[in-house]
Amino acid sequence: MVSIILFLLIISLELAVVVVLVREYLRTRNVGFLWLGMAVIVWPGLTGVLERGELAFIAAPANSHLARIYPFNLVSCGQLSVGSLHTYLQLFQSLIGISLVLISVLYLAKEKRDIVA
Repeated sequence: MVSIILFLLIISLELAVVVVLVREYLRTRNVGFLWLGMAVIVWPGLTGVLERGELAFIAAPANSHLARIYPFNLVSCGQLSVGSLHTYLQLFQSLIGISLVLISVLYLAKEKRDIVA
């Protein structure tokens, strides 16, 4: 029951963020709001899907099912541990997420400088 309430709370807060970002974009036409939406709504949703699939892909090289697909072949050859592969994938996901946030902040800051000037 608690998990359902938390899930509904998260969905409602995400919808509220989407509404605010869309309204601000329509008001200002600043692309930074779209990038911010990608960073805080779309990318976390995609990473959730990727993380679920990642477990299956990480377990497969141990059974030699995906031994020919990079970087899983590194695990099957013993050049990379499963933990290291998981860490690298998490770091790449974080890198993409923070890059999206940086792009949105730069666009938003540029718009603010243009208004002041």
